[in-house]
Amino acid sequence: MTRLGKVAPLAVTALWLGIIALGLALAARVATEPPVWDALSYVQKAFGFWRAVATRDLVNPFDLPMTLRPPGTILMSYPFGWSDDFRWFYFRSCFIPVVLFAGAVYIAGWSRRLTPAGHWVLAALALALCGMPILYQFQSNEDLLITVNWGLVDGFLGGVAAVSVAAALRSVTARSVGWALVAAIAAGFSLWIKPSGLGVMAIVGVAWLMLALSSVQWKLAALRDDAAFRRFVVFGLIGAVLMYAGAVGLAFTSEYFSADNIAFGRRALEVLETEYNSQVLLGLLGALVRASFGYMVPLLVVIGLVAAGSDRSARGAAGAALLSLVAGSWFWLGQTDATQIRYFLPFGVAAFILLVPALLRWAEAARHRATYIGAGITVLPTLAVTILLLSPSPPQSWQRAMGINLHANNFAAENRLASDLLTRLKDEGRKTAFVYLPGTPASLRNLEAVWDYAKVTRPDLPQVTAMIPTDWQHLSTVRAEDLLRCDFIAVEALRDMAARDKILAQHDVPDFSSLIQLMAAWMSTLDEADGVAVAAVTPRMKLLRITHRGQFEAALARIEHTYTLPAVYHDANPQRWWSADELTARSIQPAPSTDIVFHAPGKTDVVRSVQAIEASQTDQGFRASFWLESGPGDTEPGPWYLFVHLVDGAGNILANAQTELLSGDSPSADRPLRYYTITYPARAPGTAALAFGIFKINTPNLDFLVAEGGQRDWQDQRVIVPLPASQ
Repeated sequence: MTRLGKVAPLAVTALWLGIIALGLALAARVATEPPVWDALSYVQKAFGFWRAVATRDLVNPFDLPMTLRPPGTILMSYPFGWSDDFRWFYFRSCFIPVVLFAGAVYIAGWSRRLTPAGHWVLAALALALCGMPILYQFQSNEDLLITVNWGLVDGFLGGVAAVSVAAALRSVTARSVGWALVAAIAAGFSLWIKPSGLGVMAIVGVAWLMLALSSVQWKLAALRDDAAFRRFVVFGLIGAVLMYAGAVGLAFTSEYFSADNIAFGRRALEVLETEYNSQVLLGLLGALVRASFGYMVPLLVVIGLVAAGSDRSARGAAGAALLSLVAGSWFWLGQTDATQIRYFLPFGVAAFILLVPALLRWAEAARHRATYIGAGITVLPTLAVTILLLSPSPPQSWQRAMGINLHANNFAAENRLASDLLTRLKDEGRKTAFVYLPGTPASLRNLEAVWDYAKVTRPDLPQVTAMIPTDWQHLSTVRAEDLLRCDFIAVEALRDMAARDKILAQHDVPDFSSLIQLMAAWMSTLDEADGVAVAAVTPRMKLLRITHRGQFEAALARIEHTYTLPAVYHDANPQRWWSADELTARSIQPAPSTDIVFHAPGKTDVVRSVQAIEASQTDQGFRASFWLESGPGDTEPGPWYLFVHLVDGAGNILANAQTELLSGDSPSADRPLRYYTITYPARAPGTAALAFGIFKINTPNLDFLVAEGGQRDWQDQRVIVPLPASQ
């Protein structure tokens, strides 16, 4: 009976894991929204890795695209090879963390000395941790508060962190160098999942030292007097240092932690902190904790801290758990946005794991009946989540109450529309297209998901690029140049005309949120007179095709003149059309030769004439500005691009960038000059001149316009403009 009492709880845990696997598989099976944004970047990493394996291309996996994503994510995304079917990727992103969390609890708490009641408590703790709502949040939508969506690696990172901390705990309990190495390997591997793994490594290392010292009542003399303890600490530290050095060395000597990637990540955090820094309110924090950790896990952490704090032998674990909670809170609230509680997940779970032994001792010390009742109460939230997961149509109110999101296929119509557009463009012979999304609600995000996933898996289809107001490197706003370059606009359907009219009647637009509302409301009113036509509709959104860029730009200009838009909009959208007098008033120098014109080879009609050029150092970098006027030859089919090189004295290219030249007449006849700008991160050392020209992509070749006037090279296809040495 005693043996059965110890084995039965483990069997129940394994059975429950099988049931959860079935529920998650059934949910992922109906998904139609492909991975997008962060989730897509993990797909791209796996795609590049398995393609390199197939071609036997020996490349450092850290240096494969996307270099921002380390190769450790492949063990969760596509561990057995590449597949176009993303649904099992979704399944693994949810189920692998569940298995890791359950395993971590058993590593931390399993002991031959546990009573049958203790084994049931251990199983209850495992199920409680595996029932956290953050593990059961699938397709993003606007109806439920969620903190992640499937396809992200935050749960995987949390699971690896949990196993690492559990191994460190078991290492000290058993005085095992082997378990210490497991802890160090798992902690080092967390860095290969996300950069925040550095924090996991620090917490695991400090926790192991605190646990080790606590096991000898913080008596440093034990290192001198206790040979077995000294060997354990010395060899454990040596192993950990070697494992950590290897993990960090591989990361920092690759593109993963290159200067560019570090700068990108730092800038993204700055934008997140500056622009998305939600006001920290207790109500918001409480809602986020419930939607991530649920009700039971925070309660058990509090009970565990009290239990460990009152047990002298467990105070090291209590201190390490508190340290993990404080460090995680600092990273979450101090370095990111309050809504991004997923960054806190590894630290919160680590604290829970550290307190598992104290919770077990506390439960076993209680009365026998109370222990079983407590274990039963502990698993109630997980039981509720399990029932909802297996339900064919779980009530949304119940999902909201439990903090979960079991929606898996809410936007099939939008997914079909996006796929149909790819087919239509292919039939038209188009290779590329741009679609503007004024925001990223779930319905519009589903369009982008289909198009971006097709770029990875279907190179035979046209490449459709979604332009959105956010790029994580600049403050978010609508950029007119992006909007005017697009072929289509996708906008949410507004059924409440009164609400739309109220938005349009408010002429003061103070912030980004108000700007997005205005743009969406305005776009919903566009018609043929504004140069657009309806291309497709779903109950949630409609797709507009820009048929006349000049009319559309005139409509946009009316919005800019009618409304008081945020300062960030004006900073990001300099004056697009100029007159010669305005150039003179601004003291902008004319082009070095007043007759720099571009035309098609063998023709004399002017396609573009260059009226003025300016180079300047700005807060954003080194900027090259051009004022161009269209000529009678502007009917040459495009699209045409202005390329601008930074070159040395011999004409060698030091930096390269380009921008599309827009067609269409000026909305104002007295402002015929269109302004274009290209910004480099910095003026490349040795830059002596700007070199520019105009080309179009005519696969597999590039077609260049011929330049007349100015200093030229490349058979008159590139114009050279010397720069002052001090500029």
